[in-house]
Amino acid sequence: ATMTDPTDGIQGVSLCQAIEAANPDYVGDANLFVSWVWRYKIDEFVEALFSYCTEHQLNPANTFVWVCFFCNNQRKWLRPAPGSTRPDGVEVFGQNLLKIKRMVCVVDDFRNAIYFERVWTVYEVFLALLKAVEITVTLLPAARQRFCAEKPDRSCLSTIDVMKARATEERDETTIKAEL
Repeated sequence: ATMTDPTDGIQGVSLCQAIEAANPDYVGDANLFVSWVWRYKIDEFVEALFSYCTEHQLNPANTFVWVCFFCNNQRKWLRPAPGSTRPDGVEVFGQNLLKIKRMVCVVDDFRNAIYFERVWTVYEVFLALLKAVEITVTLLPAARQRFCAEKPDRSCLSTIDVMKARATEERDETTIKAEL
């Protein structure tokens, strides 16, 4: 069944709102902001988060993540209500990052990462550094295995050019690059 968003009376809610309606125990105040790329396979993404929790001795049962895809009402971003505009992404991401104060970057590779080709993830890292938010990095499973086997030095990061990062929406790219 489609749920109605109480903020605008239109059908369509975030995945978190739908989960909370079915089982409130599965949703809580986020204590970990997750910076990631939508292109990741969900099973690899989840495995990376579980690895992160294990390494940092976090109990997954009470680690509540803020993941844009799940927490933002995608209907509002893709099809805003008549007479309204889509949410300001810079504001939404920034407010949540500053409220949570802890970010994990889920990166797909340590060489030529898609992560650093996306302007939103670059912006999240920039804002976290600017506002002294705790940042950690975890790799997707295959990249983690390669990293452990190769043990590369920092030079593998020298090819990152954040000004080449792109967004799906040109207006997002323009706005974010102006901030960078």
